[in-house]
Amino acid sequence: MKKLFNLLILFYVISLSVQAQFQKTNRNSPIIIDHQSVKEFRNIPQNFIDLAASRKLIFLHASVGSTIDNGLNCIQGTRTHPAECKEFEPYKYNRSNWKFQGLEKGGWFGKCDNFTSFVNKYIDDYDIFSFKYCYLEGLDDLMEPCGNPFNGEKVQNAFNYLKNAYETLENNYPDKIFVIWTIPLTQTGQFCTDTLNALIRKYVNDNNMILFDIADIETFDPEEKPTRSEQGLELAYKGYCGEQQPGAKSCHPNWTCSIMLAKAFWVMVAKIAGWEPITSLSKNIYNETLIIYPIPALDYISIRTNEIALKFEIRDIFGNILIEIIPENFEETIKISHLNRGMYIVKIYHKDHFELMKFIKE
Repeated sequence: MKKLFNLLILFYVISLSVQAQFQKTNRNSPIIIDHQSVKEFRNIPQNFIDLAASRKLIFLHASVGSTIDNGLNCIQGTRTHPAECKEFEPYKYNRSNWKFQGLEKGGWFGKCDNFTSFVNKYIDDYDIFSFKYCYLEGLDDLMEPCGNPFNGEKVQNAFNYLKNAYETLENNYPDKIFVIWTIPLTQTGQFCTDTLNALIRKYVNDNNMILFDIADIETFDPEEKPTRSEQGLELAYKGYCGEQQPGAKSCHPNWTCSIMLAKAFWVMVAKIAGWEPITSLSKNIYNETLIIYPIPALDYISIRTNEIALKFEIRDIFGNILIEIIPENFEETIKISHLNRGMYIVKIYHKDHFELMKFIKE
C-alpha cells in the first residue's frame, strides 16, 4: 500500500512538471501580473520557486529594467543595500538562469525589430523571451509613434506592428513563452501611453497572453488607490520614483518599487511554471464533499467532510507521515505551523477507501 501511495505522490510531482511544460498550450485565460501580484509573492510554494528558478529567461530592456534586475538581486540575497535586502535568505530565490540585457536603441519599431532578431538568433538558449519599451516610446511629444499633435492612426499602426511581431514569434516557436509588457509611466501623465497600454491590455485579454503590467504596478499607491492626472491619465506614484531633476517626466523606480517589481516578476515566472494561487480547494468524491482550507495555509489547516473520517494523515511529497489525526467531528483544524513551506498531501481514510488531496503551506 505504501508503494502505491508513493507512486501516487510521484504522479503529483511529475504532473507539476508536465503542467509547467504545457502551461502555454493549455492556457485558457491570460496571465496578468499587476499590483495585486506583488502581494502574492510571499505565497509562492517552494516547489514552484524551484520550478521558476529552473526556467531560462531573457529580458531585453532599457533603464527601468535595470532597476528590476537590481530588485531581483536583492531578493536573491546577493545585495547588501538597501536594508530590506538582508531579510531575504541567500539564493532561496535564485535568479541565476534569468538574464537581463540592455535592448539596442531604435524607437518603437526598431526595438520591436531588435527583439525579433534576438529571438530568432538565440531561440535555443532560452525558454521565456520578453522585452519592454522605455517610457520614452509613450511620450506625447515624440514623433514615433505618438507625435504632436496626437495621431490615433499612427498609434494604432505602431501597436499593430508590435502585435504582429508577437503573433509571428508565437506561431514560429510554439514551444516557447513570450511575455508582453505595458509601457512604464511618467509622473506627468501621457495620453499616448494610456492609449497604447489600453490596446496592449485588451490584446492580452482577448488572446490569453502573458502580460507584465508594469504601468498598473507603478500607478497604485500603498493604499491600493490609483494615481491619476486631472485628465484621468495613469501616473507613476511619486513615492515609487527615485530622485529626479525638477520637471522630469521619467520615473526610474526607487528601491521600494524595484523590490515590488522584482516580487511581481517572481510571481509571473512561477505562474508560467504552473502555479495557480488559490484560497481554498474542494473536491467531490463518492458523493461526499471534502474541503481543505485555507490554501495556502500558514499556521492551521481545516479539513471538512460530510461524514466523520476514520483518520487524517498529512504527508510530505515523499510519502512520510508527519501528522496523524483521528477526527471526532465533521471538521477538524490541524496545527501545521511547525511544517516547512511547500506542498503536502492529506490522506483521508474512510471505511472502504481513502482519498488524497494536496495543500500549500506558506
